[in-house]
Amino acid sequence: MSEHLHRDESASRSALFVDFDNMYLGLRKLDENAAEAFASRPSLWLQWLEAGLDAGGKTRRRFLVKNVYLNPVTFGSYRAVYTRNGFRSIDCPPLTGQGKNSADIYMVLDIVDALQSGFRYDEFVIASTDADFTPILHRLRGQDRRTTLLTAGLSAAAYRAVCDSFVSPEVLADVALGQFDDVEAVVDEEPVPSIMMPPSSAARQVATEPKPSRTEEDMAEVRAAVRAAVATADSPLVSAAAAHAALKVRPNLKQTDWWGAGSFRAFLALYLEDLAYEGNPSPGYVYDPRRHSRADLPGPERPELGTFVQQVCMITGAPAMTSERYASLFSALADDLAAAPYERNETPKRVRDRTDVSGVSVARGAVSFVAQGLIFSGQKLDSDPSARELAGSYLAYVKNLCANARMTLSTADEEALEAWILGSIPSDKIERAPVATDADAVL
Repeated sequence: MSEHLHRDESASRSALFVDFDNMYLGLRKLDENAAEAFASRPSLWLQWLEAGLDAGGKTRRRFLVKNVYLNPVTFGSYRAVYTRNGFRSIDCPPLTGQGKNSADIYMVLDIVDALQSGFRYDEFVIASTDADFTPILHRLRGQDRRTTLLTAGLSAAAYRAVCDSFVSPEVLADVALGQFDDVEAVVDEEPVPSIMMPPSSAARQVATEPKPSRTEEDMAEVRAAVRAAVATADSPLVSAAAAHAALKVRPNLKQTDWWGAGSFRAFLALYLEDLAYEGNPSPGYVYDPRRHSRADLPGPERPELGTFVQQVCMITGAPAMTSERYASLFSALADDLAAAPYERNETPKRVRDRTDVSGVSVARGAVSFVAQGLIFSGQKLDSDPSARELAGSYLAYVKNLCANARMTLSTADEEALEAWILGSIPSDKIERAPVATDADAVL
């Protein structure tokens, strides 16, 4: 009776199916610490799902079924961890010399059994990057069941499109590490930070230090640098360029969360009230209202891409950017990797800022897509690769995505892809990477 009283009857009655090998190995390519956390502390990401935080807190779940499918030879040590968290563990030993097991077949059979049982499950949550589950997702949707997909690698666009809710690898990695508050959805264009963004704990500490972390001289120098950068611009200045001007005279501004403001936008509002900021269009612009107005802001870019390239972007999910923006991305990424090690969260932010300063801006979501594509296709990001090497590897990756989508590329098609991705990179900076023979290995 007491159990019934504490049961959340409004929660979605859900079934969870986890392809452990697929998820663990995929996450390990992206972030080894996240992979180990996913494997050894499933309670963290499980609680996140139960609270419905992947859906903005709107869909709380009761997992009536929790199945994990793993290779006992390689990952048997994790079995007890999952069973202690209420999972039913199904052993899927390797069937071939390459280690291939039958987890996907077992999962499909159990999903069909659950679908055809006398009990109605409101939702099926599937954790796997394997696009072979696409048919079963179609079947579930046809039976009016909600589906949520967790992936640990770049998945086929058709696979993502057939589910109701999708958890990307980078979000799952953050959740596995317990960074719920830091989880940030990476989309094509990021929302502009709120001017009311609360300061971080580090910024609060700076604000409450007995000795001031800034002097009037500091503030005067920073204000003068930003105003000078804005004054010399012929049009509204990209926000990253304005921020760069401030950082040149006071490099520790970011470490103090912009003197406790929490964001550069809020910093402008607090310390440079004479300047105006507009976040739309991306990536945001700063201007002097005495010289410019909103009418001087650039309009949103609508890249003119050929019909075939547009089709590739739609099917593979590749960012629909101009060749010039791809060149800006590869150049900025190569420069950043030469200056600092690759970090899953920080590198895309830094690269985005570098492209902003260069005047050919690339959204963080596009940087993340390209970086993850390079990682999952085997490109080493810790060996100081050149822009030409990155571009060549990404071209090969896009071709592999097309192969996975069963797009047959003619010679003309391949030339169109090369012109699109490599067209703005000087010929002496282009290095072609071979196309993988096993397209499915990318996914």
